[in-house]
Amino acid sequence: MKTDRALLKYFLLYTALVCAWLLGSFYWQANRAIHTDHNALALFINLVSLAVFSAVFWFLALILYNKHQAKLEAGAKTQLKRLKLALDAAQEALWDWSLNDDEEIFFSAAYCAKLGYTQAEFGNNQSAWQKHLIPEERERVYRNVMNFIAEGDGDYDSTYRMQHKDGSQRWIRSRGRLIKNANGIPVRLIGIAQDITEQRGAEERLKQAHAVFESTNEGVLITDSDNTIIHINPAFSRITGYSPEEVIGQTPRMFKSGRHTPEFYQNLWKTLETTDEWRGEIWNRRKNGEILPQYQTIRLIRDENGFISHNVAVFSDIAVLHNSPAQLSYHAYYDPLTGLGNRTHLQERLKTLLHTSAQQQQSGAVLLIDLDNFKHINDKLGHHLGDQLLQAVAQRISKVVRNKCSLARIGRDQFVAVCDCLESTEQATALAEQTLAHMHEPFHLDNKVIKVSLCVAVEQLPNSTNNPEALMHSLENTLKRAKAQGPGSFALAQDHTAQL
Repeated sequence: MKTDRALLKYFLLYTALVCAWLLGSFYWQANRAIHTDHNALALFINLVSLAVFSAVFWFLALILYNKHQAKLEAGAKTQLKRLKLALDAAQEALWDWSLNDDEEIFFSAAYCAKLGYTQAEFGNNQSAWQKHLIPEERERVYRNVMNFIAEGDGDYDSTYRMQHKDGSQRWIRSRGRLIKNANGIPVRLIGIAQDITEQRGAEERLKQAHAVFESTNEGVLITDSDNTIIHINPAFSRITGYSPEEVIGQTPRMFKSGRHTPEFYQNLWKTLETTDEWRGEIWNRRKNGEILPQYQTIRLIRDENGFISHNVAVFSDIAVLHNSPAQLSYHAYYDPLTGLGNRTHLQERLKTLLHTSAQQQQSGAVLLIDLDNFKHINDKLGHHLGDQLLQAVAQRISKVVRNKCSLARIGRDQFVAVCDCLESTEQATALAEQTLAHMHEPFHLDNKVIKVSLCVAVEQLPNSTNNPEALMHSLENTLKRAKAQGPGSFALAQDHTAQL
């Protein structure tokens, strides 16, 4: 049992004064020859004086003690009030459990509001609190809190699910501390609660993403804002032969095959910085020196201020995929050089667009795009540089039409844009003009400046054509008229309907 320090101080002071009083009294009597009757009277007066002194002393001591206690209580109330104000301002949910017979629990307005209730609706005791717990959580949570009270050491920290008024489940984290009386008996458990539902959801999504990251067959490489490798997945090591220890802290330049020109990488980064994404075929090297042809997608991740925080590259080993059913299907529908749809893919898109236009009178347009004089450029520069030029042209056209159309490559130097969202001939011709304008800037490949131009044929839908072959034949005739006008020209098919 702990002694109140204020009472102990008063008791010691009183004991010292009484002892001094008695000693002084005895000393005074011993040094004076007083008659016996006078001794009795003096003793009586001394005792009465001591009694009066004691009463006055303890009366004053009690007043001082009460003032002291009142001051302590007022200070505690002020601190508690400040604490509650601070918690309210911080949107913290406060709970205060009185561990007496009635076991009343105070739940702050913020606590109840997190679960959609008012304080009156929520309740103020142990039973009310348990009622809002998910049924399968009740026994576990109650057992944990009772064990903590019994042990009485450390801080309380528990996570569990509660039922929101709207029927949803909320993850709650409660943290608190046990308050004991002078005898060491727990009298209160007080703490705060946080709704961590969103945090738990984010953690679950992160676990799922991590599982995909670790188990996918595609290689994944992540770099920071300085293009330093910070993470790879197991598939990356299986495909390239490099362990994490060998690549973490390096840059992707360590994988360069030497088969791409500086201009190729310049165009890659220019596309990334403009669109935040690049996709296409790229040749790197494995650890053992073998050439590794990849179909790769690179995305820039930006922070809230728009600055690049990470780069994420996902790639497949084309050499392996060539023999897989998935890659056989891929090559059946996509052009391996540019990654665009091929003629088969185009046929499917045209069938869908023509059917929709005929049945629902939905407008659309098809653009046939031809690279002027490409054979001469290819013969002069070589096939390797010609392939790079086709890739660069495809990327530049894609930047213009990607939000409006799907793009396919159907010949060595021809592309087709299938657009199902252009509502008028004016919009289709405007897109053709934008495509031509984007070819004005020359290409810089292998230290060479290459200027190219296009010719474009435009077919507005719906029209009298009802099959892809007839539509393509009409576009080819229109393209001849465009070419007759000279490089950088476009022509509109003569057989088309006006704006709907």
